[in-house]
Amino acid sequence: MNVKASYERIPAALYRQWWGALLVGSAVVAATTAVLLAVWPFRHAALWGATGGITLAYVFGYLRYGLKYNRAAASERIIPHLGPANSLTVTRGILAAVLSGFLFVPEPHGPLAWLPAGLYLTIGVLDYLDGLLARSGGRESILGSKMDMTYDALGTVVAIAVAVRYGQLPAVYLGIGLLYYVFHGHMYLRRIRNLPVHPLPPSRRRRFYAGCLFGFLAVALAPPMQPPATVLAGWLFAVPVAAGFVHDWLVAIGRADVASPRYLRIRARMQSILFDRLPVALRGFAVVAGLILLGRGLWGPATWSARITDVTMVAPLVPASTLVLVLVLSVASVGLGWMGRLGAVALLGVGCADILLASFDILNAAVLAGSISLLLLGTGILSLNTADAEQILRHAGTPTSSSTE
Repeated sequence: MNVKASYERIPAALYRQWWGALLVGSAVVAATTAVLLAVWPFRHAALWGATGGITLAYVFGYLRYGLKYNRAAASERIIPHLGPANSLTVTRGILAAVLSGFLFVPEPHGPLAWLPAGLYLTIGVLDYLDGLLARSGGRESILGSKMDMTYDALGTVVAIAVAVRYGQLPAVYLGIGLLYYVFHGHMYLRRIRNLPVHPLPPSRRRRFYAGCLFGFLAVALAPPMQPPATVLAGWLFAVPVAAGFVHDWLVAIGRADVASPRYLRIRARMQSILFDRLPVALRGFAVVAGLILLGRGLWGPATWSARITDVTMVAPLVPASTLVLVLVLSVASVGLGWMGRLGAVALLGVGCADILLASFDILNAAVLAGSISLLLLGTGILSLNTADAEQILRHAGTPTSSSTE
């Protein structure tokens, strides 16, 4: 950004929008606190409101700092309005503040127990929509990009902290949520010490894995899901995210030269192992586990039909015949490599249903491990149709022409 742009006066209309958004956010937190006062003890509702208010102050403090970046490029003038995409991003920040209120209060019960999962799911939907609006309408801005990363990181660390607070994940999992802050904190220290910070190559997998982690957290916050299933799934989703941060850190500090022949050789070898060959073995593993699960669900000591009659919450939504059909189709999809990532999602859903209907055991753990691994890695070579992989990666929020690394 040039010097002139850095000191350009922020339009009064943009300040007014900031104040308006702050009032709306404050009203949301205050109204939610008032509702909770009617159903919770005063100390719990007050603590919820205080935590949400502190997080809201961070959200709008960052927005106030970033108003000078509300421009399409560094050399262009400040746009005098936030626009629909940035407004949705600010809404995500407000919802993250609402979610943070659950950090220091006892786990809610009844309908309120679903509120953390519902809030985080809404944050994810808005994350998709604000990016779609910005790209489709040509309204991308530096501020939007900065807010997107900042509020993504905030929502992730808050969701993980709430899941840890309610016993869904181990405390050590907080480290996954803090990776963003550790990485960018180190990059900031390098800049003020005049050390080089190398640009990161474009990547669709980076965004995709973050999206997978979001999906997992939304499910993990839902009351029916409990450890050890959430712990197993959590670490499977965390591995590629952590590995991605390590890779980006090595690139940023100059230890990995993405243009060097050695790097390219290592990358090609890893690509071949992780995304071509390993998934073939995983497909066989998932098919065997899925077929055994099917046999147990149909003819085991306690069939799915018998179990569903005892679980009134699930019975109206997922009849046994639906579980059988989805499982058969997902096993076929995974085994043939025909839209295998979507098949892995369906297989994962059946595995979760089996856990809810019975209990967590080695069989549904194998189904979870196989389906999550295939979702993350794809179905590899000898696949009949991998069009779903392109669609999933593209809808993760990056242009089709970007690298799939």
